[in-house]
Amino acid sequence: MGLWRIQQGDVDEFWYDTSTGKQEGTKQAAVDYLSGHPEFHKVVFITESSDWVPVMLGGFETIGRQNDVIIGSHNEDTWTLSHFEETEKTGSPYIATTTYQPYLYGDYIGKMLDKLFAGEEVDKYTYLDHVAMTRENYKDFKATMDAAKAAIS
Repeated sequence: MGLWRIQQGDVDEFWYDTSTGKQEGTKQAAVDYLSGHPEFHKVVFITESSDWVPVMLGGFETIGRQNDVIIGSHNEDTWTLSHFEETEKTGSPYIATTTYQPYLYGDYIGKMLDKLFAGEEVDKYTYLDHVAMTRENYKDFKATMDAAKAAIS
């Protein structure tokens, strides 16, 4: 169903979804697994995209297991920012997402063009920085995102 199981120290299970486009199936597999293992209380789920998080949260809340899981994702979007803001004081199983801040591509491209115009060699590959966004630092990301959007409007 798109979930991998890996033992990690004192964490009961570690799952990673690999079935992009099949959110309901992955959610159901995770819910079925948790329902079948009431003894597990430290389960980590990492999704390929933050788009999956609301679906996963809903499933865990439905069976009353939201306090037994931690969710991480990849992607930064307005839903994640809103969720972190809404749960800043109350908490949530969704604790982090890895972001590469695509709205900053222009900074990378500009530096490469400056080098090219100066006759300098440019690296064949340019990798974007990946940073963990959490409830503790989401405001910094929001400010950067808002400034980038304002600069292009």
